[in-house]
Amino acid sequence: FVSIVSHELRTPLTSIRGAIGLVLGGVLGEFSEKAKSILETAQQNCERLTILINDLLDMEKIQSGKMEFEFASFAIDAVVEQALLANRQYAEQFSINLRFENALDVAYVNVDKNRLIQVIANLLSNAVKFSPRGAEVLVRLSRGDAEVLLEVIDHGNGIPDNFKDMIFEKFSQAEAPGVRKKGGAGLGLSIAKTMMEKMGGSIGYAS
Repeated sequence: FVSIVSHELRTPLTSIRGAIGLVLGGVLGEFSEKAKSILETAQQNCERLTILINDLLDMEKIQSGKMEFEFASFAIDAVVEQALLANRQYAEQFSINLRFENALDVAYVNVDKNRLIQVIANLLSNAVKFSPRGAEVLVRLSRGDAEVLLEVIDHGNGIPDNFKDMIFEKFSQAEAPGVRKKGGAGLGLSIAKTMMEKMGGSIGYAS
């Protein structure tokens, strides 16, 4: 049911996103700042819905055991740079600077690249959403004993103590001042945890 409904929602939503993008791109000519503001809000809501639908589809695949992974060897710094490039525009909407600090010479990881980019994108979007405007989000690569450590570091309010045991559970959201209003269904971190474990890695946090 979730899969069918999600697919049925995604098709018209893709059309709506495309139409709004064309109008904002000037295909229909100039329009007022008020109209532009309304269209940009609609575009942002389309993006939120798209993320939600994709999360629901991923969760359905995970629960039914149908999530597939295509493993190959990739240079981890190139994967991170690709994820950063894809998320810079989102960060700019919140006046957040994304900075990459790489302490590795060369390191290859055996992963599904698109799934790993999805995990990084989820961490980046959370870091951006919960950072004060004008702040910096640092992405840092370093080496452990036999692993690569990827850190996404922000300067938000942190995670409430009473929520720490639930952070990677499905549909969980911290009920702290200024947190619920950020939106989201509380699926992203649960999906990220499952994906990392399926790829032989792990995920955690420090507040």
